Amino acid sequence: QVSTVADLVARLDALSTNTSSHAGAIVELALSPGEYELPDTLVFDRRLVVSALRLQSNGEATLRLAPSTGRRLSSAATTTDLIRTAPGAPHLFLCGLQLRGGAVRLNRSHASFEDCTFADADATATAAEGGALSIVGGSVVEATRCDFISNRARRAGAVLVDGGAADFASCRFEGNEAIDGGSAILVRSTIRQGVVLRQHTLLVGNGAPSVL
Repeated sequence: QVSTVADLVARLDALSTNTSSHAGAIVELALSPGEYELPDTLVFDRRLVVSALRLQSNGEATLRLAPSTGRRLSSAATTTDLIRTAPGAPHLFLCGLQLRGGAVRLNRSHASFEDCTFADADATATAAEGGALSIVGGSVVEATRCDFISNRARRAGAVLVDGGAADFASCRFEGNEAIDGGSAILVRSTIRQGVVLRQHTLLVGNGAPSVL
């Protein structure tokens, strides 16, 4: 059971050592209800020695970037990623989490989301793409019963798919905005089955065009 940000970071650090007793295992971290204000982006990459990592809550745990978080990329852009993966990351499962105020960016990795809410990500000022979720570089995503609410970016207000695959089942896209289109989903290129919206996935109240 995880109850503080410091505890979460320490647990993840412990899984990034070759001496970890969990090497090659499927590890589950259960987050107690509450708000977890992250001082920096959670990065998952090949240093994690587990085969799969599951972060789980009953729907009452929120991951949020601290207000001062945001690393300057240039004179005109900052990044406010909540979670970022890199090639070699284990399969990531996020279940019952509130993901607020920052984007999840997946690069050449596999992630599954269940009963999660992606909300209030605002990348408008950064000329970024994928306000809530970016699926790039051959990444594969399954999202089930997830809500994408009030996310914003210049392009792909909620979700960007660029060289990836995504399956959305029973998901809701509501109130997302993008200055240059694709307020709910922007698809640039895909692999495998492409992007699938199924099981009554609903798009409502997004800026036009909601899908580009």
